[in-house]
Amino acid sequence: MSQFKRIEARSPTRVDLAGGTLDLWPLYLFHKDCVTVNLAIDIMTHVTLIPRSDSKIVLYSKDTKKRLEYSDVSQVPEGAGHDLHLLRVHAEFWRPHCGFELETKSESPVGAGIAASSSLNIALCGAFSKLTGRNLTVEETVTLAGNLEARVIQTPTGCQDYFPALFGGLNLIELTPLGPRRQGLDIDFEEFKKHFVLIYSGRPHHSGLNNWQIFKDHIDGRAHVSECFERLKVVSAKMWDACQNRKWADFGKLFDDEFQARVALSPVFSSPEIERLRNVSLKAGAEALKICGAGGGGCVFLWCPPERRQTVESECQKQGFQVLRAQPTRVGLEVIAN
Repeated sequence: MSQFKRIEARSPTRVDLAGGTLDLWPLYLFHKDCVTVNLAIDIMTHVTLIPRSDSKIVLYSKDTKKRLEYSDVSQVPEGAGHDLHLLRVHAEFWRPHCGFELETKSESPVGAGIAASSSLNIALCGAFSKLTGRNLTVEETVTLAGNLEARVIQTPTGCQDYFPALFGGLNLIELTPLGPRRQGLDIDFEEFKKHFVLIYSGRPHHSGLNNWQIFKDHIDGRAHVSECFERLKVVSAKMWDACQNRKWADFGKLFDDEFQARVALSPVFSSPEIERLRNVSLKAGAEALKICGAGGGGCVFLWCPPERRQTVESECQKQGFQVLRAQPTRVGLEVIAN
């Protein structure tokens, strides 16, 4: 039996400012000096882990209302045929010496593109690490989270989403032959909040499918894909500089440049819902629209002049879009055990 009666873990989601998809291994090795920039937001993912005195395993998702029970960890089925596959692969990896009840909850809409699954992955790592007493390094945690997520979705995964979930704040991630290297950057979040609007388009996205086609096309040597990656790399480097030097006035153009490069890379990055939202928000006074994650749906991040922010939010709501009351956060993974 564990020394703990209850373990609670939570971690933030994120918006990616630039450099998404560049973080797919080994694609960033095909383009020298790639970087990715993202920002943790206070839409959180929660995990509760309660050790049991027997070997029974109870898995429960508050979001889907799905509950599975097994006599021990070996009885939890493999494969993606049930809704709690990520919980199963974590249980299999960590193999605690007792049964447990595991409950998960996400504050994110389904398919929002703000890395809720990666946030859940990190929260699970934190909870199970505490339960088993097995402490991993940052590099091991990022590798484990990526590998377990790839096992679940059966496609390659990037690395960028695990850093904001672990550390919170603004993350500058260098993609090097030695692997990803994170640099945290302290910025004035109050200034950032004046421009920040997060909208859910109402249409979920599927990052695995979108990323896989791009991955395959790049591996197949399609020149157009390589050229688009170079464009994304340039935008990401400029965003890194803009964040380091607080060049807020550059953000709008950089987001627009990134949007154009991504749509050129793959038309499925956008969608009718996103195009309508783009037209509504720009007409209302937003400077630019940044699609979160792999696109095709999910959330968009609007960059607005402070004096137009409320007007943009109001007009988006009138047109049926959901304004998410999210803000940047410095809080990363938190684990409480008692």
